[in-house]
Amino acid sequence: MPRITISYRRDDSGIIVGRIFDRLVARYGRDAVFRDIDNIPPGVDFRHHIDRTLETTDVVLAIVGPNWIGRHRTGARMQSEGDPVRVEIEAALRKNRPLVPVLVMGASMPPVADLPESVQDFAYRNAVLIDAGQDFDVHMDRLVRAVDGILGGPANAKSATGAPAKRGHSKIAWLAAGAGMVAIIVGAAAAWQFGFFHAALSTMPVATNPPPPPPVAPAAPPAAPAPAMHESAPAQPPPQPEAEVAFWQSISSSGNPADFQEYLRQYPDGRFAGLARNRVAALLPPPAPSPQPTAPQPTAPQPAAIAPPPPVSAKCGLSDEQIMQPVKALYQAVNTKNLDLYAAQWAEGGRYVDVARGIQHTKDEKIAERRSRFAAWEAVSLTMDNFVVADRSPGHATVDIVYSITVKNYGRPPGRGQTGVSEQYQLVCSAGRWLIEANIDENR
Repeated sequence: MPRITISYRRDDSGIIVGRIFDRLVARYGRDAVFRDIDNIPPGVDFRHHIDRTLETTDVVLAIVGPNWIGRHRTGARMQSEGDPVRVEIEAALRKNRPLVPVLVMGASMPPVADLPESVQDFAYRNAVLIDAGQDFDVHMDRLVRAVDGILGGPANAKSATGAPAKRGHSKIAWLAAGAGMVAIIVGAAAAWQFGFFHAALSTMPVATNPPPPPPVAPAAPPAAPAPAMHESAPAQPPPQPEAEVAFWQSISSSGNPADFQEYLRQYPDGRFAGLARNRVAALLPPPAPSPQPTAPQPTAPQPAAIAPPPPVSAKCGLSDEQIMQPVKALYQAVNTKNLDLYAAQWAEGGRYVDVARGIQHTKDEKIAERRSRFAAWEAVSLTMDNFVVADRSPGHATVDIVYSITVKNYGRPPGRGQTGVSEQYQLVCSAGRWLIEANIDENR
């Protein structure tokens, strides 16, 4: 059985890694594909654990996202000898394991100068590109063919019954098919030489030898050039699958039916559409039954009605993961330039404060500003270097964050970016879901 190991950085490419993993499992089987090798048991030296894992690995796929180097305000994580990703790459190079860089989310290979000396050979490996959009299936087929070549051909993939195919039988079948093809070619050549080729055609299946092409018609005069279409507005690209997953993750624990109705509006045939409809049906009150005509009954004194208890509002979780959910979704929206996902994280009446410039935006003004920024950005990398939940209560929470951002605009050289910038998010619990009430950004 082949053994394929996936090396990746969770905060750099965690979403698309799941799709790649599922496709490889469908091809090679669940027991042949491994990830999260840095999931080290307590008390174990992770260097030895990774070394033992790669000892039996046939091929290593290194998933490289926009921040694979791990840049933050104090330097790059890749420069640390204790960085698990660096230890994995060093071990694969030292053991001479086949190591394939897989570029995702618009990333490119890291420059040699940005890598420590022990992993600089990685920069010279030929990479495979995986696009998360419409070309995902085509790119994954290309990656599978590359892995098949490393493993010695498709014989290592699962057969139709789910078991690995036998190499010997595959070779015999190929040899027999090759011998039959040679016999057909030799027979066709002999028939042509003795003038019987056309008679043979009438007895052979049409699919084996297609009829000769029709005569070429005289070239028509060149048609007038079609009117230029540059005046029309470019079509908007379809929402990216990663954006859909991030949107769903940001609302999956919500108690507000409007969140799931908004998901169905954006993704009517999405992968979570069925779950979203179930949630809407569960959260919306059932329609009142229509009154049925009845014969008048004599009225009797009724005891005073007891008022029902006031409804209990849905509560928001107070763990770091639950509180950080809208902020992480907002960062994902910026990196994927998804305006709908960005807008869904704000509470009504939300506001943005730019401390450096002394300006303040309403929620709608900030969304409009992001729309123009997303249109101008060719590439963006926004990373959360550190965060602290400074305050939490059942209705409100405060999060302090240090972030870095690099932006490349269309037609311009890359900017120098910003590192170590501080900002604060003030969150409010609304219908069982945390939303952003205010974003106070140092911005310089």
